[in-house]
Amino acid sequence: MRNLSHAAILAAAFTALAPAAACSGDDDGDGSGDGSGDGGGGGGGLFDDPSDFDRGSCGPEAAVDAIDPIGIWHADLSFPDGAGVATFRVDPGASAGELTGLVYSSEAEAVRLAGGDLFLRREVDFDGVNQVFAIDLCRVEEDGSVSGQMAQCYGGDCSVGQITAYRVARLDEPEAENMTLVSEWRGPEDAPWDETLTVNVRHRGTVAYLVGVSDGLHIVDLEDPAQPADLGHLPVAFPGEESFNDVKVYDAADGKVYAFLASDLRGVVVADVTDPTDPIEVLAFPSPSVGTSRVNVHTLFLEGDRLYVANISIAGVQIFDIAAPDQPVALGAYVHPTVGTFGGFVHDLSVRDGVAYLDYWNLGLVVVDTSDPAEPHRVGEFDDYSRRTSHSNWVTEVGGRRIAVHGDEDFDAHVRIIDVDPGSSTAFQEIGSYRTRPQVSVHNIMAIDELALVTYYQDGLRVLDLSDPEDPVEIAHFDSWTGVGPDYGRGFFEGGIGVDHDAGRDLVLLADTHRGLLVLTLDRPTAR
Repeated sequence: MRNLSHAAILAAAFTALAPAAACSGDDDGDGSGDGSGDGGGGGGGLFDDPSDFDRGSCGPEAAVDAIDPIGIWHADLSFPDGAGVATFRVDPGASAGELTGLVYSSEAEAVRLAGGDLFLRREVDFDGVNQVFAIDLCRVEEDGSVSGQMAQCYGGDCSVGQITAYRVARLDEPEAENMTLVSEWRGPEDAPWDETLTVNVRHRGTVAYLVGVSDGLHIVDLEDPAQPADLGHLPVAFPGEESFNDVKVYDAADGKVYAFLASDLRGVVVADVTDPTDPIEVLAFPSPSVGTSRVNVHTLFLEGDRLYVANISIAGVQIFDIAAPDQPVALGAYVHPTVGTFGGFVHDLSVRDGVAYLDYWNLGLVVVDTSDPAEPHRVGEFDDYSRRTSHSNWVTEVGGRRIAVHGDEDFDAHVRIIDVDPGSSTAFQEIGSYRTRPQVSVHNIMAIDELALVTYYQDGLRVLDLSDPEDPVEIAHFDSWTGVGPDYGRGFFEGGIGVDHDAGRDLVLLADTHRGLLVLTLDRPTAR
């Protein structure tokens, strides 16, 4: 089953499926589906009424109109040409019985709970193309989810698929277990950071570096972890056009400090942050491919003097020598041989001892030996599962066994422990797993010996004990997501998103999409 590209998720705050050539509907409301979807309910628009959908699977016991619809919902989508996720939010209206809401982060013009259905519809013209998103939920399942159909139309071409939606609320548990919040920072009260999604964090010494999707790089003083303070800010060069998604920090031999920023417009943006109060952009690389003007880099990884660049524009990874950060030297690149047939791109990666572990969207975890960067070669891959939305991983060794802590980004995406020792009898197989709940997806991962720090979006930060890789156990957590306020419920991907570990002071730095930087301590249990 084809999975949707992740490239525009953070910019658009949703994952959309491409339309099929035909549309289906049931203007007569008899479950037969007349194929028009033209609004048999009287509105005259595409899928503007529940009767425009095939209602054969609803059943008389549906009673969706008996539920309380208010809240944030995450949905699992299955279309004829692929699978994906959706987010919608239902709010009380100004008068009794009235509802409003969001579909894919934008206001819905129709939200109705009546006649056994919860119905939402959003129509918008984007770049001159009329787009319609309509959801009809007509059945309550035994697990409390609600199901039905969804239509997505682009320029009049519609595709109809199945949808199952789950309410998302904060988990019924203490905010923290074996963790303590030291401080929280999103700028001073009189000059808070712009409202944008914070996506990742790295530190050097007592300085933290955070990137926001459209707000650029924020540099924060953590000399006193309980009293963060802004030091400097480097905005994106092209507001409204450019987004940063990742940051890595490098100490150059000449004593200077550089930040490497993943830009979806200009590739890798290099900033001199030696003076954290005055960050200066130095250059951007690599150059666009012939015939294009954009270089879409999503994530980065540093090992020694080598920078590994997950370049969506080439659907692969590029390797650079950055010993002289203002003069990066291209060493080689790797693109999976089946990308042209099956699609996909490198979303993220980790590197250990010259071996790159690539999160290849649509293809799985691909292991590549880059000891000779000019001739990288694949040594194995983990792809034995459906909906391969491979998103993030970190490789560590436990008891002499090399494992990858791997996560997808999707409905029911969770942590998988993969044996990545090529000589093992279970090489490139899943040997263990951990999940919270299906409607919440895992995000970034960092492993520290036998511990894994896992950002888990609406479920915040989870700390796993890996001492038995076949049975990872949660030993601590911090629920950073509140779900409260008008800025929440706009996307599947919000909450705990980026993480770093200050080993010198044993601090955990958590980037939360809405709250910014959270500084935490971890109380390490003495046993599992």
